[in-house]
Amino acid sequence: MANYKESNVTGVKYTRANRVILQNELDAPKSITFSEQEIFTLPDTSRVVKHSGSVGVTLDETNATTPFNLIHPETGAVLGTTTYQDVYVLMHSLYYHLVTERDNRG
Repeated sequence: MANYKESNVTGVKYTRANRVILQNELDAPKSITFSEQEIFTLPDTSRVVKHSGSVGVTLDETNATTPFNLIHPETGAVLGTTTYQDVYVLMHSLYYHLVTERDNRG
């Protein structure tokens, strides 16, 4: 049996991270997980968005110095390299910056 109003469509499909979960529990391994969405953009510019999975890593001494490229989010250009440890330090520093701003507004 055919589907109601079934038709072939064309468009653009890509995957993006829509949520980042940083786990920094006191007595557990630190980790980072990216939740992913699959985006379908149709010729009329409407979009279909669906959850498509996740990817992540546990951060520990065995992979702290793992290098990866820093990629510009708009151009895709490689800006340099960094490590998992650098990301952890960056997020820790951002937290301190934000709470200091919050506490100084009070």
